[in-house]
Amino acid sequence: MLKRQAFYFRKAIPNAIDSAVKGDFKPDDGSYSDKVGKIIGGLNPAGDVRDIIADGKRVWDGEKGGWIKLGATVLGAVPIVGDGAKVLIKSEEKAILKTLEKTAVKDGEKILEQEGATIAEKEIKQAVETEEVRSVSNIAKSEYKEVEIVDKMGNPVGEFDKIEKGLFIEDKSAKGLSTLHPKTGKPLQTAEQWAEKQIYEKSIVRIENLQNKAASTRATKSGSQVVPSLNEIKTIRKLQFRIEGDSPELKNAVEEQIKKLSQKYPDWEFSAKFGD
Repeated sequence: MLKRQAFYFRKAIPNAIDSAVKGDFKPDDGSYSDKVGKIIGGLNPAGDVRDIIADGKRVWDGEKGGWIKLGATVLGAVPIVGDGAKVLIKSEEKAILKTLEKTAVKDGEKILEQEGATIAEKEIKQAVETEEVRSVSNIAKSEYKEVEIVDKMGNPVGEFDKIEKGLFIEDKSAKGLSTLHPKTGKPLQTAEQWAEKQIYEKSIVRIENLQNKAASTRATKSGSQVVPSLNEIKTIRKLQFRIEGDSPELKNAVEEQIKKLSQKYPDWEFSAKFGD
């Protein structure tokens, strides 16, 4: 037993002295004598300068863990306590590096995930915008007749008489306004009543169905056989009424209802044409 201890000390003491003198210029061998020697060597301020130079060279050379060693050495410049902390940090360098690598990988994956989501979002947005521009371009050049809109079950929820170059057109006949009631001798329907129902109320139903209920478009038997898609017609924000009739009372009543529509749908543009 005594022989074994004597043998150990014969190796440990020179190793500790060598570590105290060389400091961080000597690679760690993992032994207690190496750690003790470096702590003792670090008690001398000159040892701190020596170790900073040695670890600075490791950083310069790009050695793995160089920054950990240099940081520990700077911490070790704190008298007494710092030297113990320095040796402890350096002895656990591999574990620290492993932890840092794991953290870097996780952070990297998170960054990539975020960047990937951002790129995907930009590409989707760009594709949608491109499709919208294409749709607006197509609808602005084409003309269609009797475009029907239907819900998810295929039930009709509205029909646009015509679509001409980015403009919805609704044909309206107001000829019946001149018809008098046989008993009272008064018009069957006033211009105000007709305009409220035909211009204001029916337009609200059609616009609301277009925006909220419609799932697709389809052709009618007497209309255009090729019709624009729902997405295409949803880009349209102009509606013109072409009215058969031109009495002053009718014009005033229609204009009044157009004002009400404009207030309800400020992003739409409404207009009217009168004639036979």
